[in-house]
Amino acid sequence: MFRLTHNCSHAASAHQEALFLGTTRAFRRRLYALLFAILILLLVMALSLALGAQSIPLSTVLQALNGQCSGVDCVIITDARLPRTLIGVLAGIALGLAGALMQILSRNPLADPGILGVNAGAGFAVVLGMSLFGASDIGQYLWFAFGGALCASLLVALVGALGRSTLNPVRLTLAGVALGAVLDGMTTGISLLNPQVFDQLRFWQAGSLDIQNMQVVRTVALPILLGTLIALWLTKALNSLSMGSDLATALAPASCAPSCSACWPSPCCAAAPPPPSAPSPSSA
Repeated sequence: MFRLTHNCSHAASAHQEALFLGTTRAFRRRLYALLFAILILLLVMALSLALGAQSIPLSTVLQALNGQCSGVDCVIITDARLPRTLIGVLAGIALGLAGALMQILSRNPLADPGILGVNAGAGFAVVLGMSLFGASDIGQYLWFAFGGALCASLLVALVGALGRSTLNPVRLTLAGVALGAVLDGMTTGISLLNPQVFDQLRFWQAGSLDIQNMQVVRTVALPILLGTLIALWLTKALNSLSMGSDLATALAPASCAPSCSACWPSPCCAAAPPPPSAPSPSSA
């Protein structure tokens, strides 16, 4: 009996040690992959600052970033290429985070803000702002886009949880697709009736990164930072949510609706990336 107990405890210890080693190796692989991705991102950012209609040496790029030069090349870097590069990185971060949150929410690896109607809600709200309130500034665009994305997210979540206390992934996806189609149609109809709005919307939807000042970058960075912080704060609820809404509610009783709480950071990130203004001709 003692030998059997000893063997069982030894097997349990070996199993725990194997799990620990496996977890450590997986963590190291992810850490190395993250560091490699950061290095690639920095390299691409450097190339974005150096290459263009006029190639600029990397030494001049470093001087411009340090404020140690005042030539034409430095003006091109600080006033055109640096805002363009930063806004592109921020847009990538926002769209990636929003997509990950939507995949957790719907438990669908193919889900994104476009499928769940969040982008359509943002676009529809911006068109309403342009046509009814004369919105023409990046700050106004962001407020309208965030409000529309948030309303669309909550509406889709409400339909997805209709008749039960937890979200149904299939119903959630179908509701998002249906809502997105309706809002896209209404957006197109309003823009076609107003040529000025159509012209603004055309550039807004094109994804232009041609901006000329850092103030736009600061304005766009704020909602992205807010959405990222909220997502980090909800990490435990999101981890449990990935295992199913019922289990998430059981594991996270403090947040009565972990799935609904996941709706909040997504609009912050999904509404921020749209281009801030109509592109202007640039030689950078």
